[in-house]
Amino acid sequence: MKNIIKRYAKWFGVSRLCAAQELISLGVIFDTDVVSREKQLEIDKANQRRKAKEKRIQLYDETYYYFENIAEEEDLIEHDEGIPF
Repeated sequence: MKNIIKRYAKWFGVSRLCAAQELISLGVIFDTDVVSREKQLEIDKANQRRKAKEKRIQLYDETYYYFENIAEEEDLIEHDEGIPF
């Protein structure tokens, strides 16, 4: 009964919080802090996903602006007509 919440969540494809609530409704007895701990874990996981998404967006924006600045600098450089490429 060590990882019953984890196994239930994986088997039925639900979150661990939902699994804990369903197991309680089915009559499984847990410590009083199990549901609150699972709720906190779910909140922490959501915050980690949000921070990772913000980091990806920031990295994309920095890369986009970097290449945009390079393109603008190349437009400002006068090209010699004698160069064949």
